[in-house]
Amino acid sequence: MTAGDDYIFGIHENDTINGAEGNDSLYGWLGADSLTGGAGDDYLEGSWHADTYVYNLGDGNDTIYEYSSSTQYSRHLGDKLVLGPGIAVGDVIVTRNAADW
Repeated sequence: MTAGDDYIFGIHENDTINGAEGNDSLYGWLGADSLTGGAGDDYLEGSWHADTYVYNLGDGNDTIYEYSSSTQYSRHLGDKLVLGPGIAVGDVIVTRNAADW
């Protein structure tokens, strides 16, 4: 990880992936992953299984993308957004595109 824009990829396990400064792109792939973007406007993609997205004060405008290329793997039950200290539910704007998330 650097202070710049990073691309970080998990493996086919349960991964914990943390970004840093910059506009990072984090990919959890398979497994129940935990993704935290950090400062900057980040892209978080957990894909299959129950993923956790962590958002803290100062994290910027993050984009969460839940992806499944097959209905066989469309088991997103249990995905969750965890808000860090000092963030109320009313402080967050969540939008949904088509059938995503």
